[in-house]
Amino acid sequence: MALNRRLEHVRKSSVWKLIDKFDGKSTDEHLMFDKMSKAIFNPPKPIRDGILIIFPQFSSLGPLQSHGFARNRFWTIEIDPTPFTPNVSNSIFVDLILKSTEEDLKIWPHRFEYRLRITLGPKGELMLTSRIINADTDGKLFTFTFTHHIYFSVSNIR
Repeated sequence: MALNRRLEHVRKSSVWKLIDKFDGKSTDEHLMFDKMSKAIFNPPKPIRDGILIIFPQFSSLGPLQSHGFARNRFWTIEIDPTPFTPNVSNSIFVDLILKSTEEDLKIWPHRFEYRLRITLGPKGELMLTSRIINADTDGKLFTFTFTHHIYFSVSNIR
């Protein structure tokens, strides 16, 4: 499922796109790829652009491929997700969702749901919130690591 959607605040202060491929024609900033990106989604090769979700393993600190498999999977999108506390007033948000598959269970035997909430505030501020749910029905705990490895173009750092 391609993620080719716009997250645009009503005041039009900022526009962020969620995309799975970039054509090089738009000038908007992108959450998944930078506007100058030539990145291609071709698992198991990692994408080195936009926001990389490193899960369920950081680096080579375990048996999985370096930085886990979340960045090499297709995510679904929930346009109007249920708000959670704290709800940032006058902001809009969308959830990207990754759920374990039978293929995932062959290499990492834990059922999960990873939700990445992307919030865009009225002044263009961007907030990322990760929620990882243990969906195993046996009640057993599991250990994981995660991080957001972010590539954004920055025109001015003060």
